[in-house]
Amino acid sequence: MKNRTAAWIASLCLGIVSLLGGVQRAEAAEEENFTGENPWALEQVTGVDENGNVYVIPDDGETEYIGRSPLTLAEGGDLVNFRTKYVSEVTEYVDETGADGYTNGHYGADAAYLGMEDGKVKFMLSGVIGLVDPTEVTIVSLDEAQSISHYEVIDGRLIHRVTVDMSKTFEESYGSYLDNGDAPSYLQAGTEYYSYDGHYFYTYENFDSMLSDYQAGTREHAVNPEDPYFNYFQFLPFRSQTSYSSQELTAMINDRVEDSSKLLDSGQWMVQDQNQYGINALLVAGIAANESSWGMSNISQTKNNLFGIAAADSNPGELSYEFESPEACIREYTQNFLSQQYINPGNWKYSGGFLGNKASGMNVRYASDPYWGEKAAALVRSLDRANGSRDEGLYTIGIKDILPDENQEYADLNIRREASADSTRVYSTGLRPCMAFLIRGDGPVNGFYQVQSDPVLSSDRSAIGDGGDYNFPSMYLYASGDYIEIVSRGSSSWPDNFGELNFNDINVGSWFYDAVAYIYNHQIMTGMTENVFGPYESTSRAQFAVMLYRMEGEPEVDDAESVFADVPAGQWFSDAIMWAQQEGIITGYTEGPKAGLFGTADTITREQVATMLYRYAEKKGYDLTVSNAWEAFGDADKVSEFAREGMAWAVNQGIISGKEDTGTLEPVQNIARAEMATMLMRFMEKF
Repeated sequence: MKNRTAAWIASLCLGIVSLLGGVQRAEAAEEENFTGENPWALEQVTGVDENGNVYVIPDDGETEYIGRSPLTLAEGGDLVNFRTKYVSEVTEYVDETGADGYTNGHYGADAAYLGMEDGKVKFMLSGVIGLVDPTEVTIVSLDEAQSISHYEVIDGRLIHRVTVDMSKTFEESYGSYLDNGDAPSYLQAGTEYYSYDGHYFYTYENFDSMLSDYQAGTREHAVNPEDPYFNYFQFLPFRSQTSYSSQELTAMINDRVEDSSKLLDSGQWMVQDQNQYGINALLVAGIAANESSWGMSNISQTKNNLFGIAAADSNPGELSYEFESPEACIREYTQNFLSQQYINPGNWKYSGGFLGNKASGMNVRYASDPYWGEKAAALVRSLDRANGSRDEGLYTIGIKDILPDENQEYADLNIRREASADSTRVYSTGLRPCMAFLIRGDGPVNGFYQVQSDPVLSSDRSAIGDGGDYNFPSMYLYASGDYIEIVSRGSSSWPDNFGELNFNDINVGSWFYDAVAYIYNHQIMTGMTENVFGPYESTSRAQFAVMLYRMEGEPEVDDAESVFADVPAGQWFSDAIMWAQQEGIITGYTEGPKAGLFGTADTITREQVATMLYRYAEKKGYDLTVSNAWEAFGDADKVSEFAREGMAWAVNQGIISGKEDTGTLEPVQNIARAEMATMLMRFMEKF
């Protein structure tokens, strides 16, 4: 029996290994043959104009072979022409990190020519430097091209004009006109600027210097050598939230689309799935608008497919390109395609959790259109601009490796559980340049930025988790500040209310809504359950210690034995209480039947909160100015002796005010969670 069992186990193990090997081989084959999610994009080319309209670019499938073969080229080349094939064909290349890539010249014809290397044509297109087989492209001089892609400042906006056919002028062809947002101050109206990475700009007179800079891995001859430009929505991580409510986003989209559009009423589902799967609803709206022509494309109308999703012939059962409803399509897209695949570093499709371009981001693998990410960003911007531009500039964005180092290399940056080089590595970015991060907080701590996690995390944040569900406050990691440059400083380092709260007992318009949103999104307070905040429930002393501990960034705690008998090691509150005790913020009970205890489960009172916040402010070196204003309250005499200085300070600083219904301090009353959120928000905004 023993031998048979051992044989069975061995057979099972071999079967599992064989199964895993089969899965890996299938994934490798899928990756090798992958040319995008949307095969319909190769049948009907679309463009986007400066007003956010999506239109079909007339194309009979033929192409002009403008230029010369690089195999016979002697000199004089400036541009690489990728429009050398039928519209249904893509051109494959290998990028500078060694990864495979692909593009379609009918979406963007021209690239910068950087010479020959190892018998291949070297180019830059949409941020990526790559090598392409010389039989796949032609080389064009500036004099030969009737039109080339460039940037202009029009009415204060930075417009990117993308050519789709260098043998024709812009007036003769229908290339895209993409709104990149407010033009930076170093670019002037009336001048054409050239850039094949979208970050550094050159005038026509410096076109040769641009090519030389690209070859040398510098941008010293650019108009903005020290101030790279990043299109905000193009590099905003998906792991963010729109400031628009479901009702607002629905109204915004409905104002933009026709009555027969499959995007009608879709904002509510996008926000709903944002709150569950962690994908910015406004970015999803931009992708849908681009892929479905604002919900009017044939595939969206006939199959409820808003994103051009198509099942591969080799695996038709895994995904279906036909959906029961637009709502079902949005859910599948956000949960599966985005949260589990394109924004998951554990999946081969991951190249960065943002729209991006051909160097990094979702655009790398998702679409053959080299400007797919920029188009989606332009459509996001068109919605946001029409509604007060509330979202643009909301977050702080950091970028890894804008340019290579002195060895012309990029970093494979480790993203860690804590702000320490010794902490657990959860994943690494890979070698791609210009990887974008959503920065949480005002600056690096111990040399590390706290960043919003691209992948779903395990409960202890030590590994990539399963499933597509995402929790914004608790899913964060750390990245070394040595490798990250801030390119967009948000209007708030951590927005007060970035999206709707997913609590059934918190309604917009409640007096405490903003405070709960603020303190929840700063990860100081969580819900009592996933859908219940409990605004009128009391708070225990242990819970408040944890809140203070989170405000401090959860520092390491000495291994000294707890001084409180009711605070054993290993509990959810142990580190927080031990830290607060070691810092002199809490003292516990000193007399009576609870002397020597902390009272972890005891409810905390308003005067105790004032006292502990005062001690914390003292530790941090904050303003400790007090006044006699608190004595004007009718129940000031009820403030305990130990709490008078803390209460005087809290009232003077505006952290505590009288109860709205009584106008009294109620110092010994238990504090409700909504009141706690309000006091902590006032404290954090003040200091």
